[in-house]
Amino acid sequence: MRDRDVIQADESSSGPSGPERQDSSDPGQPYLYRHAGITEHDGRIPFWLILVVVGLLLWSIYYAIEYWSPG
Repeated sequence: MRDRDVIQADESSSGPSGPERQDSSDPGQPYLYRHAGITEHDGRIPFWLILVVVGLLLWSIYYAIEYWSPG
């Protein structure tokens, strides 16, 4: 390959893996990771996932009491 075939586009000031804002006047616009094509959105935990976590915690307490307690 020739050197000029391998020239890459200029990187932004945030670096190749850093997030950058999409061009918009809206400050609530999600970040776009340009090289991966991934966008960040507001972090909201779905209700079903909260139920799963609570269920697993309750099950672990039951299991610890039932099977790890003496007697």
